[in-house]
Amino acid sequence: VQLKLEGFGIGFFNFLSFFFVTVAQFFMVCQYGQKLITISEDLALCAYKNRWYNGSQTYKILLFNIIARAQKPVKLTARGFQPISLATFQIVMTMTYRVFAVLQRALD
Repeated sequence: VQLKLEGFGIGFFNFLSFFFVTVAQFFMVCQYGQKLITISEDLALCAYKNRWYNGSQTYKILLFNIIARAQKPVKLTARGFQPISLATFQIVMTMTYRVFAVLQRALD
């Protein structure tokens, strides 16, 4: 006996739940990648706002090195190919919808 709900079988609901779980997992990875980018972009400014002028010469040199390294934000990448961020999530979701729409149109 199959569960039917207005023409949708249990397989449809299995697919739908799998799809939402997969999207949620990918979103979480992209969100943390975006958070890493945002925090690393703010690092140089935070280091500069520190009272570096009151520190010793060694402290100033170390802080300068931190500021110099923080000029380029840290990014998670997918094997060096694409940075993982919310923009990547948007691109993947857009492409997924486009492929789904083309397949749906082809099957109709």
